[in-house]
Amino acid sequence: MSIYINNAISRLSNMADTKSHEKAKMLYEKDNIDAEKHTRKPTKKSTIYVVVGLILLNLVLMTTLITLVVKWRVARQIALEPREQTVCLACQELGLFDEELPEEVKGKISRKRKEKSEELVCCGYTSSVLERMVSEAIKQRGTGVKSSLYPLVSKECNYTTRILPSAQVNGISTTEMENEGVGDIIHWETSDKSFLKGGITYKDGKLTIKEPGYYYVFSQIMLRNVQKTTPNLVTYEENPTHLDHYMHHYSRKDGTTRKILEASKSLCEMPSANDETTSTIGAVFYLEKHDEVFVNTSHPQNLVPSQEGSHFWLYLT
Repeated sequence: MSIYINNAISRLSNMADTKSHEKAKMLYEKDNIDAEKHTRKPTKKSTIYVVVGLILLNLVLMTTLITLVVKWRVARQIALEPREQTVCLACQELGLFDEELPEEVKGKISRKRKEKSEELVCCGYTSSVLERMVSEAIKQRGTGVKSSLYPLVSKECNYTTRILPSAQVNGISTTEMENEGVGDIIHWETSDKSFLKGGITYKDGKLTIKEPGYYYVFSQIMLRNVQKTTPNLVTYEENPTHLDHYMHHYSRKDGTTRKILEASKSLCEMPSANDETTSTIGAVFYLEKHDEVFVNTSHPQNLVPSQEGSHFWLYLT
Protein backbone atom coordinates (compact mmCIF):
# COMPACT_ATOMS: atom_id res chain seq x y z
CA MET A 1 0.00 0.00 0.00
CA SER A 2 2.77 2.39 0.88
CA ILE A 3 4.43 1.68 -2.47
CA TYR A 4 1.32 2.88 -4.34
CA ILE A 5 1.20 6.01 -2.21
CA ASN A 6 4.87 6.81 -2.84
CA ASN A 7 4.44 6.30 -6.58
CA ALA A 8 1.48 8.64 -6.62
CA ILE A 9 3.38 11.30 -4.73
CA SER A 10 6.33 10.95 -7.13
CA ARG A 11 4.07 11.34 -10.17
CA LEU A 12 2.45 14.42 -8.69
CA SER A 13 5.88 15.91 -7.93
CA ASN A 14 7.05 15.30 -11.51
CA MET A 15 3.91 16.96 -12.88
CA ALA A 16 4.50 20.01 -10.68
CA ASP A 17 8.13 20.24 -11.81
CA THR A 18 7.03 20.07 -15.47
CA LYS A 19 4.48 22.82 -15.04
CA SER A 20 7.05 25.03 -13.25
CA HIS A 21 9.53 24.46 -16.05
CA GLU A 22 6.99 25.36 -18.73
CA LYS A 23 5.96 28.48 -16.81
CA ALA A 24 9.60 29.57 -16.43
CA LYS A 25 10.14 28.98 -20.14
CA MET A 26 7.12 31.17 -20.99
CA LEU A 27 8.40 33.99 -18.77
CA TYR A 28 11.85 33.81 -20.36
CA GLU A 29 10.38 34.02 -23.85
CA LYS A 30 8.24 37.01 -22.82
CA ASP A 31 11.29 38.84 -21.42
CA ASN A 32 13.14 38.24 -24.70
CA ILE A 33 10.25 39.68 -26.70
CA ASP A 34 10.18 42.83 -24.49
CA ALA A 35 13.94 43.25 -24.87
CA GLU A 36 13.66 42.99 -28.65
CA LYS A 37 11.01 45.70 -28.65
CA HIS A 38 13.33 48.09 -26.75
CA THR A 39 16.34 47.39 -28.94
CA ARG A 40 14.47 47.43 -32.21
CA LYS A 41 15.98 49.73 -34.86
CA PRO A 42 14.28 53.12 -35.50
CA THR A 43 11.63 53.07 -38.16
CA LYS A 44 11.67 55.14 -41.36
CA LYS A 45 9.02 57.46 -39.90
CA SER A 46 11.13 58.35 -36.87
CA THR A 47 14.15 59.01 -39.13
CA ILE A 48 12.11 61.52 -41.15
CA TYR A 49 11.10 63.33 -37.93
CA VAL A 50 14.77 63.64 -36.90
CA VAL A 51 15.81 65.02 -40.31
CA VAL A 52 12.96 67.57 -40.36
CA GLY A 53 13.89 68.68 -36.82
CA LEU A 54 17.52 69.23 -37.79
CA ILE A 55 16.49 71.23 -40.87
CA LEU A 56 14.21 73.47 -38.78
CA LEU A 57 16.98 73.97 -36.21
CA ASN A 58 19.41 75.04 -38.97
CA LEU A 59 16.82 77.47 -40.36
CA VAL A 60 16.35 79.05 -36.91
CA LEU A 61 20.12 79.39 -36.41
CA MET A 62 20.59 80.93 -39.89
CA THR A 63 17.75 83.41 -39.29
CA THR A 64 19.24 84.42 -35.93
CA LEU A 65 22.69 84.89 -37.49
CA ILE A 66 21.33 87.04 -40.34
CA THR A 67 19.35 89.17 -37.86
CA LEU A 68 22.45 89.77 -35.71
CA VAL A 69 24.54 90.72 -38.77
CA VAL A 70 21.90 93.21 -39.98
CA LYS A 71 21.62 94.80 -36.53
CA TRP A 72 25.41 95.06 -36.27
CA ARG A 73 25.64 96.78 -39.67
CA VAL A 74 22.92 99.28 -38.73
CA ALA A 75 24.57 100.04 -35.38
CA ARG A 76 27.95 100.48 -37.06
CA GLN A 77 26.51 102.83 -39.68
CA ILE A 78 24.88 104.94 -36.97
CA ALA A 79 28.16 105.06 -35.03
CA LEU A 80 30.11 106.22 -38.10
CA GLU A 81 27.66 108.96 -39.06
CA PRO A 82 28.99 112.49 -38.32
CA ARG A 83 27.33 114.07 -35.31
CA GLU A 84 26.91 117.74 -34.60
CA GLN A 85 28.94 119.20 -31.77
CA THR A 86 27.19 120.22 -28.55
CA VAL A 87 27.91 123.37 -26.56
CA CYS A 88 26.87 124.72 -23.14
CA LEU A 89 26.57 128.44 -22.33
CA ALA A 90 25.24 130.49 -19.44
CA CYS A 91 21.46 130.74 -19.83
CA GLN A 92 21.60 134.50 -19.42
CA GLU A 93 23.65 134.72 -22.62
CA LEU A 94 20.72 133.10 -24.45
CA GLY A 95 18.04 135.14 -22.70
CA LEU A 96 16.55 132.07 -21.00
CA PHE A 97 15.77 133.43 -17.54
CA ASP A 98 12.26 132.06 -16.92
CA GLU A 99 11.63 128.76 -15.22
CA GLU A 100 9.68 127.54 -18.26
CA LEU A 101 11.64 127.32 -21.53
CA PRO A 102 10.01 128.96 -24.58
CA GLU A 103 8.17 126.65 -26.97
CA GLU A 104 10.62 127.37 -29.81
CA VAL A 105 13.60 125.95 -27.88
CA LYS A 106 11.95 122.98 -26.15
CA GLY A 107 13.51 119.75 -27.35
CA LYS A 108 16.50 121.67 -28.75
CA ILE A 109 18.07 123.24 -25.65
CA SER A 110 18.12 121.80 -22.13
CA ARG A 111 18.91 123.59 -18.88
CA LYS A 112 20.85 122.38 -15.84
CA ARG A 113 22.86 123.70 -12.90
CA LYS A 114 26.62 123.70 -12.80
CA GLU A 115 28.21 121.37 -10.30
CA LYS A 116 28.76 123.05 -6.91
CA SER A 117 27.21 126.26 -8.27
CA GLU A 118 23.81 127.95 -8.55
CA GLU A 119 24.51 129.15 -12.09
CA LEU A 120 22.25 127.77 -14.80
CA VAL A 121 23.74 126.60 -18.09
CA CYS A 122 21.85 125.80 -21.29
CA CYS A 123 23.13 123.01 -23.55
CA GLY A 124 22.24 121.88 -27.05
CA TYR A 125 23.57 121.29 -30.53
CA THR A 126 25.74 124.11 -31.86
CA SER A 127 23.22 125.05 -34.55
CA SER A 128 20.37 125.33 -32.00
CA VAL A 129 22.45 127.37 -29.53
CA LEU A 130 23.76 129.64 -32.29
CA GLU A 131 20.25 130.17 -33.66
CA ARG A 132 19.06 131.20 -30.20
CA MET A 133 22.02 133.58 -29.76
CA VAL A 134 21.28 135.24 -33.10
CA SER A 135 17.57 135.59 -32.27
CA GLU A 136 18.41 137.13 -28.90
CA ALA A 137 20.91 139.51 -30.49
CA ILE A 138 18.29 140.63 -33.03
CA LYS A 139 15.77 141.15 -30.25
CA GLN A 140 18.15 143.18 -28.06
CA ARG A 141 19.63 145.32 -30.84
CA GLY A 142 16.42 145.79 -32.79
CA THR A 143 18.08 145.28 -36.14
CA GLY A 144 15.13 143.51 -37.74
CA VAL A 145 16.08 140.87 -40.23
CA LYS A 146 19.75 141.92 -40.15
CA SER A 147 21.46 139.75 -37.55
CA SER A 148 24.59 140.40 -35.56
CA LEU A 149 26.51 138.13 -37.93
CA TYR A 150 26.65 140.88 -40.56
CA PRO A 151 27.73 144.54 -40.54
CA LEU A 152 25.01 146.83 -39.25
CA VAL A 153 24.04 149.00 -42.21
CA SER A 154 22.10 152.24 -42.01
CA LYS A 155 19.44 152.29 -44.74
CA GLU A 156 19.20 156.06 -44.63
CA CYS A 157 22.90 156.86 -44.96
CA ASN A 158 23.77 153.63 -46.82
CA TYR A 159 27.06 153.06 -45.06
CA THR A 160 28.37 150.53 -42.57
CA THR A 161 28.14 151.74 -38.98
CA ARG A 162 30.02 148.79 -37.46
CA ILE A 163 32.01 145.85 -38.78
CA LEU A 164 31.99 142.83 -36.53
CA PRO A 165 35.27 140.90 -36.24
CA SER A 166 35.36 138.02 -38.68
CA ALA A 167 37.96 136.10 -40.69
CA GLN A 168 38.07 133.41 -43.32
CA VAL A 169 41.07 131.70 -44.92
CA ASN A 170 40.57 129.23 -47.75
CA GLY A 171 42.85 126.53 -49.10
CA ILE A 172 45.90 124.94 -47.52
CA SER A 173 49.32 126.49 -48.15
CA THR A 174 51.45 123.44 -48.91
CA THR A 175 54.49 125.64 -49.52
CA GLU A 176 54.53 126.95 -45.94
CA MET A 177 53.79 123.53 -44.43
CA GLU A 178 56.81 122.02 -46.18
CA ASN A 179 59.14 124.33 -44.24
CA GLU A 180 61.01 122.74 -41.35
CA GLY A 181 59.83 123.38 -37.83
CA VAL A 182 56.18 124.20 -38.58
CA GLY A 183 54.92 120.97 -36.97
CA ASP A 184 51.44 119.75 -37.79
CA ILE A 185 49.72 123.18 -37.65
CA ILE A 186 47.81 123.76 -40.88
CA HIS A 187 48.89 126.86 -42.81
CA TRP A 188 46.31 128.60 -44.98
CA GLU A 189 46.21 130.72 -48.10
CA THR A 190 45.35 134.38 -47.45
CA SER A 191 44.56 135.51 -50.98
CA ASP A 192 41.57 135.39 -53.33
CA LYS A 193 38.44 134.69 -51.26
CA SER A 194 40.13 134.98 -47.84
CA PHE A 195 39.51 138.03 -45.63
CA LEU A 196 40.34 139.44 -42.19
CA LYS A 197 38.04 142.05 -40.57
CA GLY A 198 37.57 143.79 -37.25
CA GLY A 199 41.21 143.67 -36.17
CA ILE A 200 41.67 139.88 -36.51
CA THR A 201 45.16 138.97 -37.74
CA TYR A 202 46.64 135.84 -39.28
CA LYS A 203 50.18 134.48 -38.92
CA ASP A 204 51.71 131.00 -39.22
CA GLY A 205 48.34 129.26 -39.36
CA LYS A 206 46.92 131.13 -36.32
CA LEU A 207 44.07 133.66 -36.12
CA THR A 208 44.51 136.23 -33.32
CA ILE A 209 41.52 137.96 -31.69
CA LYS A 210 41.48 141.68 -30.90
CA GLU A 211 37.98 142.08 -29.47
CA PRO A 212 36.79 139.71 -26.68
CA GLY A 213 33.45 137.96 -27.04
CA TYR A 214 31.70 134.80 -28.11
CA TYR A 215 33.05 133.57 -31.43
CA TYR A 216 31.79 130.82 -33.67
CA VAL A 217 34.88 128.98 -34.93
CA PHE A 218 34.74 126.53 -37.79
CA SER A 219 37.16 124.40 -39.78
CA GLN A 220 36.74 122.06 -42.72
CA ILE A 221 39.51 120.02 -44.33
CA MET A 222 39.68 117.41 -47.06
CA LEU A 223 41.68 114.25 -46.41
CA ARG A 224 43.01 111.69 -48.88
CA ASN A 225 43.95 108.04 -48.38
CA VAL A 226 47.67 108.10 -49.14
CA GLN A 227 49.19 104.68 -48.46
CA LYS A 228 52.92 104.31 -48.08
CA THR A 229 54.89 101.10 -47.67
CA THR A 230 58.50 100.15 -47.20
CA PRO A 231 60.13 96.96 -48.56
CA ASN A 232 60.43 95.26 -45.17
CA LEU A 233 58.09 97.05 -42.78
CA VAL A 234 54.74 98.87 -42.71
CA THR A 235 54.22 101.13 -39.68
CA TYR A 236 51.11 102.79 -38.25
CA GLU A 237 52.37 106.22 -39.26
CA GLU A 238 52.70 105.07 -42.87
CA ASN A 239 49.31 103.34 -43.02
CA PRO A 240 47.14 104.71 -40.14
CA THR A 241 43.67 103.38 -39.38
CA HIS A 242 42.18 106.87 -38.88
CA LEU A 243 43.01 110.54 -39.47
CA ASP A 244 42.41 113.14 -36.71
CA HIS A 245 41.31 116.77 -37.11
CA TYR A 246 41.84 119.19 -34.18
CA MET A 247 41.28 122.82 -33.20
CA HIS A 248 43.34 124.43 -30.43
CA HIS A 249 42.96 127.61 -28.39
CA TYR A 250 45.92 129.53 -26.99
CA SER A 251 45.10 131.80 -24.03
CA ARG A 252 47.34 134.85 -23.79
CA LYS A 253 46.02 135.40 -20.25
CA ASP A 254 47.50 132.23 -18.71
CA GLY A 255 49.82 131.12 -21.53
CA THR A 256 48.19 127.70 -21.96
CA THR A 257 47.11 125.86 -25.09
CA ARG A 258 44.21 123.41 -25.03
CA LYS A 259 42.34 121.33 -27.56
CA ILE A 260 38.76 122.59 -27.92
CA LEU A 261 37.44 120.54 -30.85
CA GLU A 262 38.26 117.15 -32.34
CA ALA A 263 37.04 114.89 -35.13
CA SER A 264 38.30 111.60 -36.50
CA LYS A 265 37.89 109.98 -39.91
CA SER A 266 38.30 106.23 -40.32
CA LEU A 267 40.10 104.94 -43.38
CA CYS A 268 37.22 102.48 -43.70
CA GLU A 269 35.42 105.43 -45.31
CA MET A 270 38.26 105.62 -47.85
CA PRO A 271 38.97 101.97 -48.71
CA SER A 272 40.93 102.66 -51.90
CA ALA A 273 44.10 104.66 -52.44
CA ASN A 274 43.47 108.36 -53.26
CA ASP A 275 39.87 108.24 -51.96
CA GLU A 276 38.88 111.54 -50.31
CA THR A 277 36.61 112.56 -47.44
CA THR A 278 35.68 115.79 -45.63
CA SER A 279 36.05 116.51 -41.91
CA THR A 280 34.29 119.46 -40.21
CA ILE A 281 34.39 120.85 -36.66
CA GLY A 282 32.76 123.97 -35.21
CA ALA A 283 31.33 125.48 -32.01
CA VAL A 284 30.91 128.72 -30.05
CA PHE A 285 33.61 129.75 -27.53
CA TYR A 286 34.36 132.83 -25.47
CA LEU A 287 37.72 134.32 -26.50
CA GLU A 288 39.73 137.02 -24.73
CA LYS A 289 41.74 139.76 -26.36
CA HIS A 290 44.93 138.47 -28.08
CA ASP A 291 43.81 134.83 -27.83
CA GLU A 292 44.81 132.60 -30.74
CA VAL A 293 42.98 129.78 -32.51
CA PHE A 294 44.60 127.30 -34.90
CA VAL A 295 43.90 123.98 -36.62
CA ASN A 296 46.12 120.92 -36.94
CA THR A 297 45.92 117.29 -38.00
CA SER A 298 47.54 114.01 -37.05
CA HIS A 299 48.70 113.35 -40.63
CA PRO A 300 49.46 116.55 -42.62
CA GLN A 301 50.64 114.42 -45.55
CA ASN A 302 47.03 113.31 -46.11
CA LEU A 303 45.67 116.86 -46.57
CA VAL A 304 44.16 117.90 -49.91
CA PRO A 305 45.14 121.52 -50.76
CA SER A 306 41.70 122.54 -52.04
CA GLN A 307 40.23 126.04 -51.71
CA GLU A 308 36.72 124.68 -52.21
CA GLY A 309 36.95 121.95 -49.56
CA SER A 310 39.32 123.39 -46.91
CA HIS A 311 38.42 126.44 -44.79
CA PHE A 312 39.14 128.03 -41.43
CA TRP A 313 36.96 130.88 -40.24
CA LEU A 314 35.45 132.56 -37.22
CA TYR A 315 33.15 135.46 -36.45
CA LEU A 316 31.89 137.35 -33.41
CA THR A 317 28.31 136.36 -32.65
